[in-house]
Amino acid sequence: MQSGGRSVTFFNGSWMDGRTPIMTANTHGAWLGSMVFDGGRIYRRLGPDLDLHCARAVESARTIGLAPAIDGPAIERLAWQGADQFADDAELYVRPMFWAEDGPLGPDATTTRFALYLEEAKLPAGTGFTACLARRRRPSPETMPTDAKASGLYAQVGLIHLEAKRRGFDGAVVLDPNGNVAEFMAANLFMAKDGVVSTPVHNRCFLNGLTRQRAIQLLRADGVEVRERTISFDELMEADELLTSSSPPATTRRSGTARGSRIARCRTAPWHSAPGASTRTSRRAASGRAWPEARGAPRGRGNGRRAVMANPSLGLSVYTATSGSRGSPWQA
Repeated sequence: MQSGGRSVTFFNGSWMDGRTPIMTANTHGAWLGSMVFDGGRIYRRLGPDLDLHCARAVESARTIGLAPAIDGPAIERLAWQGADQFADDAELYVRPMFWAEDGPLGPDATTTRFALYLEEAKLPAGTGFTACLARRRRPSPETMPTDAKASGLYAQVGLIHLEAKRRGFDGAVVLDPNGNVAEFMAANLFMAKDGVVSTPVHNRCFLNGLTRQRAIQLLRADGVEVRERTISFDELMEADELLTSSSPPATTRRSGTARGSRIARCRTAPWHSAPGASTRTSRRAASGRAWPEARGAPRGRGNGRRAVMANPSLGLSVYTATSGSRGSPWQA
């Protein structure tokens, strides 16, 4: 990461400075791509769905043929242990990682390695971002391990990002192999039109994000109609609002118009002003299970509107379309 904040890494049974090298030039995960990761948040002693992020890292590892020797609950305990090394008001990005140290072409599962990385990473200010339509499309599950948060998939994300930057945008909308909307460059996508929220149906061409699932659950619980369906790119051009959900370590923002595109220039709107602002409790609080305590600071507790929706530790932002013409930057 390039956040510039302090970082720590847990590797081989101990904590160390986050800048300490833990791989060699011959590490299979670095050389041949047998690496997975996940990204969660601990935000001022709150960790919404952190347990699910830890569990998904383990499942991703198994999906690409690794044999993790640690489970999700153990990773979560380590994450809180790592968070204790930072101030109570720290905004942290939490990244569990698995990779193979050795193997021919496929990974040697017996050499599976694990590391947990935490870094200080301020949450995005929420000032909006610009996006274009990417020329590249998401892969199908027959071609890539799309059910895993595999590092290899991010080679495509990086190329999409570079293309968007060359064209003067912060990010991009990406289509699936059939030409329908899949998601934003590295985040799930929602659109609102006439009081109904729609999101691309999960067809395994993109990751079914944990924050995506949480947003759908909270919106429906609050009486907002949410439709998981096929969405064309043209529909985005007519949307009342666009929303993105993820737990990003950082988000690039810039100001200014985006060459007349109707929704290429977006601005953030507070979640409580959007339909369906939830006042329900977070998942653990709702089930009566509290986060563990340390140094007297609560973890993961609180009203759902604060701890889950309005609390940006889940990375959920609401984007409102601005006026303008349908410009060429959205077209390939």
